[in-house]
Amino acid sequence: MASSASSPTAQRNTLNADLIYLSTKWRKLRSMVLKTQHKGSHPGGDKILLAAGGSVEPFWAIYAQHSTKEVMEILETLRIEKNANDPFSTDPIRHPALLVNSEKPFNAETPPSLLMDEFKTPNQLFFVRNHMPVPQTDAATHQLNQQYEPVSITSVVQCAGNRRNDMNAFKKVQGLMWTGTAISNAKWTGVRLRDVLMVAGVHPHDKHIKHVHFEGADSDPTGTHYGASIPFDKAMSPETIIAYQVSSLSKERH
Repeated sequence: MASSASSPTAQRNTLNADLIYLSTKWRKLRSMVLKTQHKGSHPGGDKILLAAGGSVEPFWAIYAQHSTKEVMEILETLRIEKNANDPFSTDPIRHPALLVNSEKPFNAETPPSLLMDEFKTPNQLFFVRNHMPVPQTDAATHQLNQQYEPVSITSVVQCAGNRRNDMNAFKKVQGLMWTGTAISNAKWTGVRLRDVLMVAGVHPHDKHIKHVHFEGADSDPTGTHYGASIPFDKAMSPETIIAYQVSSLSKERH
């Protein structure tokens, strides 16, 4: 959730003391601390105070109708604190049905019972794989400066560690203990990577190039960006695209 520029900051130890002392007046949502106002007009009555001094998220997992963009915008106006030390404080709100493997960075898989409901996995249920906090990006600065032919491809994406939990039963392995649903399917729309590289002056048959390296906008405290590479032949394949749209909807931050 985007943080308010005018929000004061507080250290977590001081904040916890305040929450205990004022436990009937405050409630906490993720890294936000919000003052409970007009509880008498809340449809749930005093039930809202069950979350006082703690996280409201366990209740929202049950009353999921609260988790909407409109409600988030209202809560943002009530923000009085943001945790100055938490690099994950601006991560987006995720669907409560996701099976969480780690909170920070957030990694979660699609529930098996929902994975087969649709041929294309709904955006909000798409499995999530992060190595670092979700970056804050400005769409205006992430534009292609050339006109390219748009291409759409329906493709499955799977984490390389999917079913690591099963592997771990036979031999101890490192990494997140994914079960079997770190996998999702979507229709991706974008431009061919080869078209972009050729406009940049790369020859499609250059024998000296072995790999194409990518860097993400996400970075660690040292400023090192998460990166990966693919073989040059794969980069030049017509099926390899730079996607800017998923499942016919604007791509959401995960």
